[in-house]
Amino acid sequence: MRVGISTACFYPYVNTEDTIKIIKRLGFNICEVFLEADCEVKESFIKDLKDRADYEGIRIYSVHAFNGVFEPFLFDRYERRRKEMVEKFERICRAGSMLGCECYVFHGLRKNTNQIGI
Repeated sequence: MRVGISTACFYPYVNTEDTIKIIKRLGFNICEVFLEADCEVKESFIKDLKDRADYEGIRIYSVHAFNGVFEPFLFDRYERRRKEMVEKFERICRAGSMLGCECYVFHGLRKNTNQIGI
């Protein structure tokens, strides 16, 4: 088994991209990246983050996003909102793919009567 660490461990005191050096200095070579803001899903940010991780020899195994604002609405009955949230989810998954992630961390649903039946 390998033990990693999340960039979220340093929130809100260290920007996500700056955690990579800290993670390496602490002796880890595998991590989860927690994307804390929409600007951290942009391609330029992701490329920079990947470059930093590669330089430090850090494998980014999983991606986790500020999901409380969109995951519950992936199953919303209101189609427009649901479609927007699916687009957001897809952008985050693309970012994870660019980072070489194998996993997306999903917390699942909370009870909400406005969700579609699954």
